[in-house]
Amino acid sequence: MSAAQQSTPIPSRFVDTARQVTALINDLTNLPSLPPSLYINLEGIDLSRHGTISISLLSAVPKNCVYLLDVHTLGAQAFQTTGADGQTTLQSILKSASTPKAFFDVRQQSDALYAHFGIRLDGIEDLQLMEFGRRFTIRSVGNDLRVLAYCILNHAAMGRARRRAWEAVKENGCRCFDPALGGTYQVFNSRPLTADILAYCIQKVQFMPRLWGFYRSRLGVSRAAEVT
Repeated sequence: MSAAQQSTPIPSRFVDTARQVTALINDLTNLPSLPPSLYINLEGIDLSRHGTISISLLSAVPKNCVYLLDVHTLGAQAFQTTGADGQTTLQSILKSASTPKAFFDVRQQSDALYAHFGIRLDGIEDLQLMEFGRRFTIRSVGNDLRVLAYCILNHAAMGRARRRAWEAVKENGCRCFDPALGGTYQVFNSRPLTADILAYCIQKVQFMPRLWGFYRSRLGVSRAAEVT
């Protein structure tokens, strides 16, 4: 079994047509809110107001699925296509204060969504801030913001074999897009996605629910509300 197969057992769906977006919105409607059902990450080229969004990754825990929404192909349709109710869109979900959504370090992602699609996020729980707040509750040394890889490897309760597989998938993905390693960020816009990039994308959101549970249990309800 390859490292990618070991690290990404969760089912995934690639969404690149308006009809598939409608099915996606139907799946994301009326999900439980505690704990959050949606864990999201964006990939792109110079992800910010100055760059582009290629893919929106959405892990829907109750559906046991990671959706890869092809923003590069769909453009605004990715956010404005309605579900079966004729009203709910991904844009309305992202803007809803009553629908909690977890990101890790939402800053550049929020900047890109607002600049390119006019989406002002609400209802966000930032796992990076939750981790930072956790260290204050235990008086841990250090005031730096941790990166996602560190948090997953140290706080997602993975066994040794799973950790090795996760790191291998990350390294394979980085070699595809990191110019310093001979890659190019254009791989996020190539279709179909390579197996290495697909596995890299999926595992970035796959373990976010574990991080939320770990940090929330250590923060408590009142403290968590202060840092999200």
